[in-house]
Amino acid sequence: MSAAITSTGAMHIVFAGLSSLATMLAILLMGLWFRSSQRLRGYGLYSFISVAAVFLTGGFAAYSVANQSSIGGLIERITIGGFLQWLFVIALLMYSSRTTSESPNS
Repeated sequence: MSAAITSTGAMHIVFAGLSSLATMLAILLMGLWFRSSQRLRGYGLYSFISVAAVFLTGGFAAYSVANQSSIGGLIERITIGGFLQWLFVIALLMYSSRTTSESPNS
């Protein structure tokens, strides 16, 4: 027997879904932008692989949670971890490009 869904629970589902779509859209758009640069083309491919992984694991997580699977929470964390890994790699790229483009002023 499952508990009745509350308005707070319903809003969580709505906002989590919107957040997931926005996250995947951001990765996809960044991937398209990376592909426009010869130097960053590999990061474009990395972004496309990442968005596919987030999409697949996110769908599996939603299915698992909806069917009250015991591994639903684990799959949700794998999905979030995939996004955070992509974000970390892109942050390192941005940081390294900033530090290499700075010229010494002394």
